[in-house]
Amino acid sequence: GSDAGDGMLRNVDSFMRGAADMFTLGHADELAALGNATIDAMTGKPNNYNRRLQQERITQKIRDERDPVASTLGRVAGAVTGGVGMARGGATLLGRNVPGLSAVAPKATRTGLAATEGALYGGAYGFGSGEGMEDRLKDAAWGAGTGAAMGAVTHKVGDAITSRLAQ
Repeated sequence: GSDAGDGMLRNVDSFMRGAADMFTLGHADELAALGNATIDAMTGKPNNYNRRLQQERITQKIRDERDPVASTLGRVAGAVTGGVGMARGGATLLGRNVPGLSAVAPKATRTGLAATEGALYGGAYGFGSGEGMEDRLKDAAWGAGTGAAMGAVTHKVGDAITSRLAQ
C-alpha cells in the first residue's frame, strides 16, 4: 500500500500490520514476502523474495514511525488474540485445561508458569523479528526476558482482579 498521506486506510493498514506481526510471532514480513514472491513467480516475474522481504521490512518501519498508535494497538490486539487462541487450544503452561490445578498449585508456581510461558512466546517473537542469526538470537533473548516479566506481572494482576471480583 501507499505510505503517502495520513488517511484512515493507512492507519488501518498500520494496525493490521502490527496485529499480524504479533499474531505470527514476528514472521509476518517473511510470510508476506513469500506470498508476494510466489505471485511474482506465478506471473512470470523473477523470484524476488529478498527484495520483497526488504520492502515489507521498510514498510513496517515506516508504519511504526508514522502511525505509532495504530501500529502499537495492532500489536496489542495481535498478541491478545494470538495468546488467547493458543491458550484456549490448550497451548498453555498454566493448566487451564487441567481440572483442579488452581486448587493444588500455589500462586507462586502459577506465576512462575506464567513467566515461563511469557518467556517462550516472547523469545519466539524476538527470534521471528530479528534479521540474520546473530540478530535473531539477541532479539530472542530480549523477548524472552520481556515476555517473562510481562507474563508474571499480567498473571499477578489477573489474580488480584479475580480475587477482588470474588469478594
